[in-house]
Amino acid sequence: MNTTVNRREFLNRSLQGACVALAVGQTATTGQERARQSSTPLPSPKFYWGIGIENCWMGQADPTKDGNRRLLDVFLQMQHYDKWKADLDLVHEVGFNTIRYSVPWYRAEPQPGVYDWSWIDKPVTYLVEKLKIS
Repeated sequence: MNTTVNRREFLNRSLQGACVALAVGQTATTGQERARQSSTPLPSPKFYWGIGIENCWMGQADPTKDGNRRLLDVFLQMQHYDKWKADLDLVHEVGFNTIRYSVPWYRAEPQPGVYDWSWIDKPVTYLVEKLKIS
């Protein structure tokens, strides 16, 4: 039996399991009440259920001294820069309504006093406007 799963399958199963474990003992809601709750505008849900996506990164201060060491950037290693939409869709599918989302600062401020929000604007806009996650 093949038990290999990719990281998205693992995350999805883990988060669904956590949600099921926390939901034990809660009363079921009617379809009408669920529909009303799902249309609740941000930021006033009855309960904030949150998750964090953190990016550990270390830029090279001086590549000439650091040699061939590569940049440590977890978003880059986990392909989040390319697959951020699918990753954030998982957050929504599992039922989270709040997120702590990391900004890769070396990309947001590539030089002192020079800011580039072009990448982070996309996932933040998607989280707030499309997924209604605060």
